[in-house]
Amino acid sequence: MTFNSLKTQAGQSTATIARIKLDQCRHTTEQSVIDGATNAPSGIFSGFTGNFTISGGNALAFVNSNPYVLWDNEIIRVTVLSNVQLDITERGAFGTFDGEHQGQDIKIMHSGEADGSCVGFPDGCSSDDTYSATDKISFDFPNTQLETNRIFYSGFASWSHSPSVIDPGQSMGKRSGGSVTLKDGRDTDVYVPYPGRRSLQGTLFNKWLARHPNFSGRPIEILTGFDPLNFDEDNFITRKYVIDTHSLNDGLMSFTYKDPLILTEDKKAKAPIASLGVLSVIVDNLSTTITYTGAPAFDYGPATTTVFVRIDSEVIECTVLSSFVLTIVNRGVKSTEKEHSINSTVQSCLVYTTENVVDIIVDLMTNYTEIDSSFFDDYSGVIADTSTINLTTIISKPEAVNNLINELIKNGDLTMFYSETEHVIKIKLISDENPSSISINEDDHIYKNSIKVDENIKNQFTRYTVGWAVNDITKTKDDEYFSIIYQSINLTQEQPEKKGEINEKKTFYNRWLTDSNDDVIIGTSIAQKLIDRTNKAPEVFTIELDVESAFSTQGATMDLGTIFNLSTSRRVNPDGSNKADNYQVLSMKDLGNDRYQVKSRLFQDPVEGVTVDFTISDSKTNYDLSTEFAPVAGNYIVLVDTGVEIGSTDTSIPAFTTGTQAVGVTFDFIFRGSLLGMGGAGGDGGILLLDHSQLMEAQVWSVVMHSKQQ
Repeated sequence: MTFNSLKTQAGQSTATIARIKLDQCRHTTEQSVIDGATNAPSGIFSGFTGNFTISGGNALAFVNSNPYVLWDNEIIRVTVLSNVQLDITERGAFGTFDGEHQGQDIKIMHSGEADGSCVGFPDGCSSDDTYSATDKISFDFPNTQLETNRIFYSGFASWSHSPSVIDPGQSMGKRSGGSVTLKDGRDTDVYVPYPGRRSLQGTLFNKWLARHPNFSGRPIEILTGFDPLNFDEDNFITRKYVIDTHSLNDGLMSFTYKDPLILTEDKKAKAPIASLGVLSVIVDNLSTTITYTGAPAFDYGPATTTVFVRIDSEVIECTVLSSFVLTIVNRGVKSTEKEHSINSTVQSCLVYTTENVVDIIVDLMTNYTEIDSSFFDDYSGVIADTSTINLTTIISKPEAVNNLINELIKNGDLTMFYSETEHVIKIKLISDENPSSISINEDDHIYKNSIKVDENIKNQFTRYTVGWAVNDITKTKDDEYFSIIYQSINLTQEQPEKKGEINEKKTFYNRWLTDSNDDVIIGTSIAQKLIDRTNKAPEVFTIELDVESAFSTQGATMDLGTIFNLSTSRRVNPDGSNKADNYQVLSMKDLGNDRYQVKSRLFQDPVEGVTVDFTISDSKTNYDLSTEFAPVAGNYIVLVDTGVEIGSTDTSIPAFTTGTQAVGVTFDFIFRGSLLGMGGAGGDGGILLLDHSQLMEAQVWSVVMHSKQQ
């Protein structure tokens, strides 16, 4: 049986299990026992020191463990020379008797076992190599009886689930996680691998705190499922997290935990890594080198490496000359040249040049966070799908990795989240999300009185400004430091008969784009897509479903990002019948008792739910729509597709005109590409006011932006 098969059967026993995984001394694993089982073909006499031959086992696994061998009842200190030879350096260790021994099986062990300091955890063990990131001891705390042949711990008190909340196209959203509370009590130390060291004194968690003081970042799993007396993990959903905080008060041990993306946050991960180097010689306008101290030799890279460094508010391109000297190549790179005094920090910059947006995200997670690689998904598909989104920037000071990733999500039009059920970090293109076959209605699926509706008017934006082509990379939060400022406006929604007011989203200052034509397309589409996706109020429905309607259901999967059809009496057609619309799942909260609270938002895509009458799929200049599309009277939807540029060759010629059309013809235009006018001589910069949803019956004169003169 499986979770998905059992969830449809009435009367199933349920269980929740908190599984905490603590660090295990690497020399107490089953593999270490196998490695230490060896044989000495020849015996030794009392007092003998020096080399002797062994066979079997894997002695090299103990080379850094301050090793000993147990031969009969004598503990003998050794040095591992190879897998077939040991060197005796001390006899009769720890008060044992130095005697004569015959050739026989012997045991290699680490110092923590020999001297009594090891109780199964790395902390406190005397061995130098006791810690291994992959070796863990699991402790299961169920809220009910499990099958009798399993070791588990009583004391489960309560747990709560805080689900991931996705934020498509804007950010990583909200981290999933929760909390669990466990009752403390006396413990017999059954997990301690050496029976003679087990203590009946003290409580489980008090001894944990003494033996394993560090909990943050360690794995914790929450299992919810069926049939606990015949325990099978296939009957459970397993959610994997990392421990964030812990506390022991009044006999209750409480843990809070988050998904692994918590390790991208400001206090846990920054990029670039803060540099240690400081100037040992002033840098002025005559300097040809930068000499530093306070950091290791070649801290900025091997000899001849090109490196960008920031000193005060100037970025300087250099090559590594020698151990503590950089050769200056270019001063004031996208910044202002100035003099720098001794002890000024020499900060290494993080540079990306025309690199794929998803590759950059993966690089940040891999090289600048502590996220375990087991949480990474296969991103080859989304990398291929974003092959035209290649970004360039210099990050001149340490910044929170999550902030950098959120900027990249906007550039790539991505959805990024941690899948609690698949245990991997997902990165998807928003355009890859298509409506599923799942239909949800009040009669068949939704618990009575569980529907809540938030009109979410505050997030129905009518204006959004994006700035890019930064001219000073040390200042990235103001219009004056960006050469291109672009604003998208939904004038129709701002009219009195519609929303009737301006609602402007905070400006996105985009350090990742240049003034190239390709980047212009990316920059304008960021603003356009957000306005398009909030043309209607992005209302949010919260409903409660039985577990039968969660995850695998109706031939599809109800999970984060899923687009499903929702029909309720809370939204009706003009005739009063229930209205059906597509909604996208933003979060799924486990309420316990086989119920899930699903929060979803009205799904609006520039094309989804719309019948496009004519698509402009190729770039054009001086374009007259009527030469390709001149229909009879009626209203028509025209799509300017992604990547299409429509421009003009002369300031007196419109980039785009509807041309001569029949009486009664009107058009709604959906812009995924860009309209580029001929422009002019340039100026002090400006903002384009472009209405994406108003009817366009005549010609379109469009200048997307003015470039600021430098």
